[in-house]
Amino acid sequence: MSAGALRAWAPRLLGLTCAIAAAGGQALHAEPANRIIALVNDEPITEGDLNDHLQALLGRLESADAGAIGEPTAEMRRGVLERLIQQRLIVQEAGRLGVAVPSEDVIGDLRRLQEVLGPEGYAKMLGATGLNEEQLKRKIREQLLIRRAIDQVVRPRVSVGPAEVARRAGALASEGAVGEEVDAWHILVRVTDARSEDEAREMTQRLSEDLLKARDAEQRLQQLSEGTLEGVEAGRLGWVRQGTLLPELDAALFGQEAGTLSGPIRTRLGFHLVKVLERRRLSEAEVFGRRKDIEQQIYREKFEDALAEWIRGLADRAYVEILEP
Repeated sequence: MSAGALRAWAPRLLGLTCAIAAAGGQALHAEPANRIIALVNDEPITEGDLNDHLQALLGRLESADAGAIGEPTAEMRRGVLERLIQQRLIVQEAGRLGVAVPSEDVIGDLRRLQEVLGPEGYAKMLGATGLNEEQLKRKIREQLLIRRAIDQVVRPRVSVGPAEVARRAGALASEGAVGEEVDAWHILVRVTDARSEDEAREMTQRLSEDLLKARDAEQRLQQLSEGTLEGVEAGRLGWVRQGTLLPELDAALFGQEAGTLSGPIRTRLGFHLVKVLERRRLSEAEVFGRRKDIEQQIYREKFEDALAEWIRGLADRAYVEILEP
């Protein structure tokens, strides 16, 4: 596979560092688990590696009430293999950079996970993914390596100067786009390699209908924000100014009355629902006095660009060969 094809995958890595992929479980197909299906530099990816990750993905989709999944599609296999290759590239680069993850850091993350899930939830998670605790530790270590490599290489390349913040704030104010702010809830159902656009739209519509019918919508929103529905990102946005979010979300939030729930909103991230809890007007002094949010928004944009550029560089230097037909 060419480096150019691999570079096209770079943006998909943006959500990688918050996922823990499976390392155990039964094979989904009859092929030998140790059959090599791809090489990343000198490191093999086996059929067993791919099947384990596919099984974990299918389990998460079923938990998310995404309907009958059945056997993984060819597109799903390609998407998971792409993700595995990306992970290997970043972990290999972390090793080259000498990134270290002490055992106490792994244990600390494991303990925090156990505290969040509780004994019953922790046991259920291990059972659902097919992981034992040692395998889970290896996955935690891998994710820490990825995060720390990104922190070491990418974050130092990103900075936001006062002039940039002033220009953005001034432009927004001149457009009359920051005279109001809202307190709102937000739900996102991502479109991914494993969840098509139609599936994500249908799932978002079901959530919207569920919330509209719920006797206590606020309690249901709170449950979603606590991760009770796998694959859905939800939570309180807090007070946000007009003009600081994605244009599609901005239009929805500032075009509806407080207390109302939007229908599915399509952005480059997936499908969203937003509910406005309260709204208020801002004075000009407040607009220019709240520049921290604008600074953070600019930082996020520049960080995503720098991360994608770094991944493209890794792809340029990599030898990647896909051996499966």
